[in-house]
Formats: sequence, C-alpha cells, structure tokens
Amino acid sequence: MKLLPLKMTFPKAFLNRRGIFSPTLFIFSLVILVYAFSIFSGNTLHTFTQVLGEKQANLTATYLSAEYDFFFIEKSADTAAYTALSSLASHGGMKNDCETVEGFSVWNSETCTFTEKDLAEHFLILFKPLFNATLQKRLNLTSDTFTYQVTPYSNRFTLIGTASEQLSYSYLTINYSFIPHFSRDIPFPLSSYSLLKNDVLSRIDCVKNTPFNPLVDTPETIPRTCTFPTSFHWSITKKNNYALFTALPQESSSLTQDISIRFAIDLNRITQL
Repeated sequence: MKLLPLKMTFPKAFLNRRGIFSPTLFIFSLVILVYAFSIFSGNTLHTFTQVLGEKQANLTATYLSAEYDFFFIEKSADTAAYTALSSLASHGGMKNDCETVEGFSVWNSETCTFTEKDLAEHFLILFKPLFNATLQKRLNLTSDTFTYQVTPYSNRFTLIGTASEQLSYSYLTINYSFIPHFSRDIPFPLSSYSLLKNDVLSRIDCVKNTPFNPLVDTPETIPRTCTFPTSFHWSITKKNNYALFTALPQESSSLTQDISIRFAIDLNRITQL
C-alpha cells in the first residue's frame, strides 16, 4: 500500500506572504487569545460577586435613613413645642419658679413680674429639655447643639432651630451629610398674653370690687359683670386677696384649642401690673 502524504491547511492569517505556515505568528496569536480569555474570566467573576443592584439599594437606604432623621427632628420639635406651649400657658407665660397660688402663677408677685419680652425666653426654657429628651431616643444630638429664634406674628409664632454640627452618612466611597434644622409655625399667637393683660388692666378695679361667693356665684359671674370681651372664654374666681383667671382663646386651631392661659393677680398689688 502506498501512503499518501498528509496535508494540513491553516487559516490564511497564519501563512506568510509565500503561503507557508508561520509558527511564530500562530504562537503569538495563541498567547493573545489565552491572555484575553483569562482577563475576561477574571472580570466576570469579580463583577457578579454582588447581587445586581445591591450597591444602588444600599445608597438609597442610606439616603432614606438621613431623610428619616430629618423628619424625626422636625416632629420632635413639633411635639416639644406644643407641650412647652401648653406648659407656658398653664404658668401664665411665666417661669416655673415664680410665686403661685392654687397652682396659678401670680403676674404681679414680689419675685416675678409678667413682661411680654420674656415670653420667648420662658418658652425656650420649657422647650429645650423636652426637645432634648426626644432627640436622645434616636440621635446623638442634644438641644444645646441648636441655636433658636422665636418670631411672633399676629396669629402665630415661628420657631427656628439650627444645629452647629452635621449629621454624616456614608456607604463605600459615597458621603452624604446635612446640618440638622427645623422651622415650625405654631398657630398660637404670643400676642394673646398682651391682649389678656390689656383686658385685665382695664377691668381690674371691677374685678376687685365685685364680690364672689363660691357657694352662689359661678366662674362666669365676674366676667359677665365686668363685661370681659368675647375673644376669650373667661373663668374668674377669687381666693383670699387673689383673683384667679383662666382664659381660653375663642379662635384657635385644632392643635391649640385646649390651651388655656392661667394666671393670678394679687388684688393688693394692682399697681405692680
């Protein structure tokens, strides 16, 4: 049997100009293919070690956590503000350490005197510990971190707070931070105290001279006798030489409709009002 010579064909890319197989070109091309495959395989394994969209989901969660903290600060300010406002009204707009009679702060006592300019200060004295207690439930912030501004208007007042420190959040190489702050409109005018004082001053002689017998008279007797204005619902009684006032604004929002201003007046010290 006659053996035929074995013929091998190669792609034209591996033949030289004369059509003869070039081992050097073949080996070089093979090395490039192997190297390219190793790079592709390595990148593929590295790329899909995480769940698709995991990074974006974590970034979104970080941002939402910061937004929730911002919302938490605002609502904490709301809660503390309304609680402080109610406490302020129950103290007649005065500090806690002033003279009281039957639980009513005396506007013309020897130790404390009611003044309009002190209302914002007294409100913040009550607000700060309440705000602080709520903040500490979630954040590493205190109420002393904030500076405050109280601005009164005819039918409300605004409370603005701005922190001196940032809250920072990070995920991998992404950083996000904001300065905690809030601005709240409180639908209760601090001017209510001024109106009350003017109403009382113009009728204090009538209040002093109108007899009051708790067995016969009602808390509406003196307001009716002395024709107190209807802008407030008045309740006035007497205890020894003191007149005890409770005034509920007639026009108030649903949030402040139960806030009554309570105070007492020493009828022997009328000139000190």
